[in-house]
Amino acid sequence: MDCLFKLKLKILFMRKFTLLLALFAFLGTQVFGQTALTGTVKSAEDGSAIPGAMVVVKGFAGKGTITDMNGKFSLSVPTEATTLVVSFVGMKTQEVVIGGRTVVDVTLESEAIQMGDVVITALGISRDKKTLPYAAQTVNQEDLNISGDNNVKNAIAGKVAGVQMVGQAGSKLGDSGKIRIRGVVSMTADSDPLYILDGIPVSDPNTIDMENIANVNVLKGPNATALYGQRAEFGVVILTSKKGGPGVAVEISSNVTFDQVSYLPKYQNSYGQGYSGEATLGTFDFAGGGFYGPYPAEWSVFEGKTYNIEETYADESWGPKLDGREYVPWYAWFEKMADGSANPYFGKTAKLDPQPNNIKEFYNTGITLKNNVAINTSHENFNARISFTNLTQTGIIPNSGLKRNYVGANIDYKISKKISVGTNINYNIKEVAGDFDDGYSNQTSGSFNAWFGRDLNVGILREMKDLRTSRGFHANWNWWGPNYYT
Repeated sequence: MDCLFKLKLKILFMRKFTLLLALFAFLGTQVFGQTALTGTVKSAEDGSAIPGAMVVVKGFAGKGTITDMNGKFSLSVPTEATTLVVSFVGMKTQEVVIGGRTVVDVTLESEAIQMGDVVITALGISRDKKTLPYAAQTVNQEDLNISGDNNVKNAIAGKVAGVQMVGQAGSKLGDSGKIRIRGVVSMTADSDPLYILDGIPVSDPNTIDMENIANVNVLKGPNATALYGQRAEFGVVILTSKKGGPGVAVEISSNVTFDQVSYLPKYQNSYGQGYSGEATLGTFDFAGGGFYGPYPAEWSVFEGKTYNIEETYADESWGPKLDGREYVPWYAWFEKMADGSANPYFGKTAKLDPQPNNIKEFYNTGITLKNNVAINTSHENFNARISFTNLTQTGIIPNSGLKRNYVGANIDYKISKKISVGTNINYNIKEVAGDFDDGYSNQTSGSFNAWFGRDLNVGILREMKDLRTSRGFHANWNWWGPNYYT
């Protein structure tokens, strides 16, 4: 089996090497046949430039670029190339024939389905879409609730032309990241659009109950800024709440979704925790003691055994080769658990083996359960809707979770043909457990790419979560090591 595997690797290497030589030979014949090509990519809706559009030479892998902040691009094209492929989120992909030109301008059309001819603009005023001096697109209730999204940003992602989702780490509960209308248009300012709920600006769109939203209208283009001022320079997302229906009705809905980590980087599994290769390991000398005094008496069982002498926060994996040799792991040094029970691994050695799936095994399957109850009523001069939504979510990171309750009321009363009064109430309260940051220094999922031992067994890590040192402190895999513990 091992010989067969090596033979396959050797054949595969020879094939790759042959292909690589052929590739270099091909490049050597093509490098001189290049043509400089420039152009601009614009929207068919209002003629505005589209930043971040992808421009690729058809049939030539690796030949492509993206448009700049002004929708412009420049590209070196092989002389035998005939077609450009231009694409952008929410737009129809277009193939453009070069035809010997050096300047190619492209206009992209919306790919989203037409949702209707009437849109909601500033102050809740309904307008004919064709009369608007700016681009607008509406997503109705049926399309918003396809996947039961918990926030407006995820709800409209992929449903509105030119809207890009800047994703938030899935471990960050209660936060959905950001959206960009027609690309990132500012290098210094926050480029989030303005959110309006029933005519009122909303500072945090994550607090909006999507179970209570009838439709979402996205206003695009610089002319839309005139409706709401400078805050709307990056676009406007207008949300309209549901209203009561005829008679009296009770609506009950419930949905559940599951979250899992879908992609992880490929990690090396040849070397384990440490800084100094083979010098990371040493032989335990009980009589020699640690840096600050003699070792605890119970550690005499480790005399002459191999251990990691460099475990002073050595959380990188530049250590010894993972070859299955016996050594004393981090969890074998202490006798007691938090409840006083014995540690079954105390005094025992383990094999120094790689754990190729340890990062994947660290994460849980996240579960989101959402329940909604709403009462609707409508009469000749009166319209009301009252709703309650409960959201319970367990995160993909252990010991993380979110609980959120929404209460909404939309009541209108028509006093006369010209006068009506109404109120719209939206209240929510949130509880978060394990609100981990997702930056560099958070020491959770963001650290795996640099600070995690490739020999760390996550199953035992979970099992030993209540392990305590002889002084009563919490024991962990990234400890100072026995030489500092006296």
